[in-house]
Amino acid sequence: MTALSAKNILLIDDDPVANLVNQRIIECHFDFKTVVFTDAHMALQQLKQWLLLHTMPLPEIIFLDIDMPEMNGWEFLEELHKLPMLYLAKCRIVILTSSIDLDDIEKSKSYKAVFDFVSKPLTVEKLKSLV
Repeated sequence: MTALSAKNILLIDDDPVANLVNQRIIECHFDFKTVVFTDAHMALQQLKQWLLLHTMPLPEIIFLDIDMPEMNGWEFLEELHKLPMLYLAKCRIVILTSSIDLDDIEKSKSYKAVFDFVSKPLTVEKLKSLV
């Protein structure tokens, strides 16, 4: 997989502490704007609104946890793939998870928008390798 350059990043993780740490790592080391959600369903609704109303630039990267209540990361990806392909062409998903399950890694490869699978925690080194 090749490196990305991005300006807008979306963090989706049900752990607010992980989101805070990841946001600080991203914003302290790069000139990127981050938007944080602890609920994947709410993140999806916001993406749809941004797409429909053009009220905010869409994120180039979404860091997505897969093990979340209500709507997990896999369900989020299924719904995201229902959005116009024009959006998916500009957005890359990075699965950021504590899972080390090989089935999860293989499953992530079945989604066109998934760019990479990264184990938590996010570090400056991991972020630099992505951007």
